[in-house]
Amino acid sequence: MSAYIVKELLHYCNVHLKGTSKIVKSCINYYDFTFMLKGTMTYVVNGKSYTLSENDAILIKPGSMRERLLTKEPIKYVSYNFTVYDDGVMPKQTYLKDIISHDIKSLVSIFSASHVSDIYASREKVMNLLNYILLEIKDILDFDSNNKHIIEIIKYINEHISEPITLSTISESINLSKEYTSHIFKKETGKTITDYINERKLIIAKEMILSTNYPLTYISDRMGYENYSYFSKVFKKQFDTTPRKLRKNNTK
Repeated sequence: MSAYIVKELLHYCNVHLKGTSKIVKSCINYYDFTFMLKGTMTYVVNGKSYTLSENDAILIKPGSMRERLLTKEPIKYVSYNFTVYDDGVMPKQTYLKDIISHDIKSLVSIFSASHVSDIYASREKVMNLLNYILLEIKDILDFDSNNKHIIEIIKYINEHISEPITLSTISESINLSKEYTSHIFKKETGKTITDYINERKLIIAKEMILSTNYPLTYISDRMGYENYSYFSKVFKKQFDTTPRKLRKNNTK
């Protein structure tokens, strides 16, 4: 599977309103991915009603009949309309309850609605960020196995990715021994917990470099690295380029 999913960004909004207007029922020919950050909002998709609450999301697929009901209470949400290269890699679920982790909430909130303009680079940044969010959610859903502990481990890591995470803190959070936590994670994912955490940190750092103008030292600190030199070293080992070179090439 290609690591890049998003083909074209058609619309993006990040809004905090006293309420929303009704969207008249119509058939859409793109993906509508909406993340609910505050309040509630109801969509009707192909005749079925979905009420989104805080930390829920809805993914409406091309060819769907979409309708949004009038909302009079304060709400905050982020929405993307886009097309993809391959529909087969997209999540099958429409309603994604409690899918918004602390990390995903931070990511979808990075840009204001005014960020997207006719300027190519601004749209590219939002597309890069959306692509990472889709990969992140796909990763979470792919671990939706019979072993609920794996889901709990992944959720804990995602919600604390910018903090120091150890096997001890993870095992304590899910009330399992360190040995058993390590064993079931390696058995289910094929990776050690340490390798998984390091990989996630570097992927997030890469997307922040591509999608934001944050200083590289800030990104390094945000991902919990003690110094920039070490961050740059492990980044180059993972991606065969340094953070500075990646940022420079992306701004040409």
